[in-house]
Amino acid sequence: MRTHPGRHAACAVLGAVLLLSCVLASPDPASAAGYPRRIAIAPFASLTKEDIGGTVSVLPRLLASRLMALAGADVVLLPAGGKAPEEAAREAKVPLLLQGTVSKLGKGYS
Repeated sequence: MRTHPGRHAACAVLGAVLLLSCVLASPDPASAAGYPRRIAIAPFASLTKEDIGGTVSVLPRLLASRLMALAGADVVLLPAGGKAPEEAAREAKVPLLLQGTVSKLGKGYS
């Protein structure tokens, strides 16, 4: 049975989205005011020797759409190259920065 790198990467993204949505979404509107709902997402880095650039480049957009849909987050996608992600997020006045990597984990990716 063949494994699809995109499927494993999608599972990793789903896990990250669920974790972030739990942090960003709050059932009590009064307590939600204390948590920032703005987040910057930097391009993910691939730690594998295999060419999975197409899959890795889609991950920030997938995360952004899920965070906006599930938690009502205001998401800023940072461009690849140029400034360091920390500096770009600071200049955009975004309090949270999400950076990620994709690596080989057994037959799949994480």
